[in-house]
Amino acid sequence: DAHNQMILRTAMDGFCTADVEGRLLEVNDTYCRMSGYSREELLSMRIPQLSALEMPIDNAAHIQRIIAMGEDRFESQHRRKDGTTFPLEISVQYRAVEGGLIFAFLRDITERKNAEAYGDMSREILQILGEPGDLRGLIRRVIAVLKARTGFDAVGIRLQDGEDFPYF
Repeated sequence: DAHNQMILRTAMDGFCTADVEGRLLEVNDTYCRMSGYSREELLSMRIPQLSALEMPIDNAAHIQRIIAMGEDRFESQHRRKDGTTFPLEISVQYRAVEGGLIFAFLRDITERKNAEAYGDMSREILQILGEPGDLRGLIRRVIAVLKARTGFDAVGIRLQDGEDFPYF
């Protein structure tokens, strides 16, 4: 009904309906914003065109598992219109109506994944700094971790040494 349609269209999470072939039949405004595609573009697409992790054959097998189980909850990555990807937590339900429909809520978990990554990096740095060794060697290892985890080409750390703050 119109009330349920309004709730789904304005939900904070993305929402879509697909058939058992993976064709998108309905999407809400939130998923359009998340993906960068217009509603019209998405309604001409199939799930394998959006999935950044699974190949089309894997998508088909996953849909068959969802049909068999009736539901699933998993993490995935989707591809935006600009080619970038974003992590999602997806909760799906299958209903054997109208030839079989898959209803999915899609939550963007970018912030959660970033927080997890920074937490892991912090623990790794604290572990290094707690090890015995000379300060210069430990700082070099910390800089290597920062570069690897952030993707930065250059990282500098300044530590106070008397009245000076030399770079490492």
